[in-house]
Parts: sequence; C-alpha cells; structure tokens
Amino acid sequence: MGDRGASRIRQIPNSPRHLLAVLPVAAVLIAIALAFHNIWSLVAASPVLLLWAIAPLVAIWLDSPPRREEGPLTAEDTHFLQQQALHIWRYFHDFGDETNHWLIPDNVEEQNTLQIRKLSPTNLGMLFNARQAAYEFGFTTLPEFAQATLGTLATYDRLEKQRGHIYNWYNIETLCPIPPHIVSAVDSGNLAASLYTLRTGALDLLKRPILAPETFTGLKQTQQPPVKTTITLTSAETPSSAIRSHLRSIAQQTKPAAAPPPNQNQDSKQWFANEISNRLSALSNFAEHYTPWLLPRFESLFNPPQLDGSEHKAIPTLLDAAEYVTELESKLTGTSRDLPKDSTLATSAAELLALLPATRQRLEQLKSDVTKIAAEAERHADAMEYGFLLVEARQLLSIGYDGITHELYSSCYDLLASEARIASFIAVAKGDIPQQSWFRLDRSHVLVNGRAALLSWTGTMFEYMMPSLWMRTFPDTLIARSLESAVRIQKDHVRNIPWGISESGFSKKILRGDTAIRPGAFQS
Repeated sequence: MGDRGASRIRQIPNSPRHLLAVLPVAAVLIAIALAFHNIWSLVAASPVLLLWAIAPLVAIWLDSPPRREEGPLTAEDTHFLQQQALHIWRYFHDFGDETNHWLIPDNVEEQNTLQIRKLSPTNLGMLFNARQAAYEFGFTTLPEFAQATLGTLATYDRLEKQRGHIYNWYNIETLCPIPPHIVSAVDSGNLAASLYTLRTGALDLLKRPILAPETFTGLKQTQQPPVKTTITLTSAETPSSAIRSHLRSIAQQTKPAAAPPPNQNQDSKQWFANEISNRLSALSNFAEHYTPWLLPRFESLFNPPQLDGSEHKAIPTLLDAAEYVTELESKLTGTSRDLPKDSTLATSAAELLALLPATRQRLEQLKSDVTKIAAEAERHADAMEYGFLLVEARQLLSIGYDGITHELYSSCYDLLASEARIASFIAVAKGDIPQQSWFRLDRSHVLVNGRAALLSWTGTMFEYMMPSLWMRTFPDTLIARSLESAVRIQKDHVRNIPWGISESGFSKKILRGDTAIRPGAFQS
C-alpha cells in the first residue's frame, strides 16, 4: 500500500518493544541475586530467566521478513503477462477518458459496446492504479498519466461526499449519487488504499529518471510475435546512448496505422499491433518535447570534446530535469561560441538551444502536475473518516452508512479473508478505530481436499486476493497459505474451463439491458 500506511502503523502507541530491551538486564540481575540467596532457586528459575535473556533475539527473528525462494519468470510467461496487461489496459484507456469525466464505467457489454455508466469507489481506485501500472509497462507516457489522473481528481472534487467518503454509486453522466446513498466501508477502504498507492507512486515518479531504456525494451518484447530486442544496456553503454539507439530504431520503422473511427470495431490482433506501434511513437514524441537532448540528431554534441560530462550520460529525474536543462543551456551556449559558425555542430547546437526554453517550461509543469497528484491523493485519502462506521458493540466496521437517514447498519464485516481487511487495516493505521478491531476479524478456517483456507463469505477470488493488491503478504503466514489454497481449490473445482470464480455478470437483464451481478462460488 506504500509507506504512508506503514509509517502510521509504526506510530501506534502501547508497543511492548521498549520492555524487551530491559529483559536481559533484569534476567542477569535476578540470576545474581538468586545465586547469592539460594543456588537451588537459581536452578529452578533458570528456564524462565533464559527465556527473558533471549527474548530480544526471538523478537528480532519473528520480525524479520520470511525468506521466499522464487525464481524469475520465464521469457514465455513474461511475454504472456505483458500481452494480458495491455489487453486489460485497453478497457481503462478506451472508457476512462474525458467523455466519461475521466471516470470508469462499472462495466461495458460487448454487444453494441453498451456502457453501464455507473461509478463505484472500488472501480475508481482500480482506474487510478491501472494508470500507474500502464506507465510502468510503457502503455502511457508521463504527461498522459498526469493529464488523465488530474482530470479524475478534479471530477472527484465535484462528487457529493459524506465525511470524506463518496457514496457507493454515481451516475457518470450527471455525477449525482444513485439512491440509496450508501457509504460502503469496504469500497471506501479499497479507494483509500488506491489513493495512498497513487500518492506513493507519484512521489516515486519524481525521483526516477524521466525516461528509461527499459520502457522501450518492454514494449518491444510485448509485440506479437515476440521481437527479440537487440538493443540492451551493456556495462559500457550509458542510459542516454541506449535511449538514442531505441529512438533511432523507432524512426526507421514504418508509421503506425491511423486509428479507426470511435465506433468501428477492430480485430483484437490488429488493435494490439497498432497500439504497440502507437506507444513507441508516443515515447518518441515524449523525447521530442521533454528530452530533446536525447534525440539522435544531437548525439554528436555530447561526444568529446563538446559536452563530455558524466551528467550528460545519465537521465535526470523529474525533480531535477528543469534544473538540468538550465545547466545544459548554459554549457551549450558557451560551447557553441567555440564552434565554427558554418559547421554541422554549430547548427545542431543552435537548434537544440532553441528547443530548451520550451522544454524547461514543460518539465516544470509536469513536475508540478505529478506533485499535485501526490498531494491531492493524500488529501482525499486522509479526509475519509472511519470512526462513524464502527459498530461499538462489536468493535467492527459496519457494512455501510445511509447518507439520507444517517443510519449505521448493524451488520458488520467480520471475516479476515475478505475485502474488509484493507478497510480495517487503514482505519486502524489512521487511528480512527481501535487496534482490537483488526483482531476481531474472524480467522475460522476449513480443510478442502486437504488444503487449509480461511473462510470467506462466498468463496470468491476477489474476497481473498483483492487486498493483496495493496497489502504485503508474507510467505508461510495464515493469509498467504489461504491465498494459495483459494487458487488451488478453485483450479481443482473445474476441468478444462476457465477458473477463478468471482462476482460477475450473469444472464439476467435489468433496466436498460444492464447485466445483473451476483457472487458465483461453490460450497465445500
């Protein structure tokens, strides 16, 4: 979930850690006193004193992260997952744009591409994090990510809220809540986790190079059929030279096919091929506008004896990029004075100098946008109060709160193996509800075909797996074993058909032809 939640967990008071430091000293002092008083008393007390003496070491061992032996994915598996990631991103890219107020519809039916223009907190959180993942894969550029995310955050400001929470359903076209006006504790928890993840990710983007060779390499590896990328970063090659090589290869390729009209269906394979080509072109366009010094036509300027500093071989971070452009402009101005006026180098230097002022403005704006994303994401997540959602008698979060009648539902989320654990975790971390609420989540488990698994409400995949999108899951723990068991049990439940039962649409139509949704699981 990021460092925000973790830091707050560490701030929780009443920790017994400070007592562990004095236990070895107390054990030694007591042992000395017993030795002088009665040696047989020391013999009788020695097991307890020994435990006291080694207690800090045991605590350190228990706190250490479990070791997990995991090998890297095979090239075939990596290629498969990259392709699936792009297909998944297509949904968020095609339907999470300005025409939907930068929000994402609950679902889209393939027949006539019917959009169910309803928004839920969980889907909104998925949209935020899908854009982050898309940037990591190279499916969107940093300016595209910033524009879309700021658009969504601006729309979020317009949504009616209840103590910092948005309601469970909104009409995307009107941005009005859909009755009943319910605050869902679990959906708000999903959204809060997504917002904290967005904040942490945006802050990380500020500290990372604004362009990386791995982005080009990953996109080329995603192509169908797999394209072996010959441009790799060797120990002798710098990131800047690797990026220039990639940009040179993109310029040599044929231009991407023009996008079809919005209502025209594309063959999936054709769309896939066009999208990869379009993404590579988008990276090239990003370099033109945000890192023009990396363009191949200016490479000669960075060869000795012109600009041969190590700072020109690395890629600046977004935090430092505008400052780097200022320094580059100053050095290039000095260097250009020593160049013959009619030389190719002088012409290149003049061209690059003309591009740098506008580049600096774009980089400053991009840094401001990403910084704003981090601040806004934190503000909205922090604004969500959870104390009013706590059922005091049970010390658990209620399933929801009615914003019209101001009624808190008596039913509670009470299972650890459910979406509720992320909402409970965040509420405790924020200090809105007591710590014991986390331990009130039921940990009952059953054996299915010899596999132990925590009980969930309907046995669906999303109940077990969704919180792991944001929360760390350590190996050989109760939750980790249950996640593994849930996957194995569901795979064993079917034969030669897709597996992974979750809440989904089924063959029942409701208003406007919408597909109804219900859990689809099995009982052991």
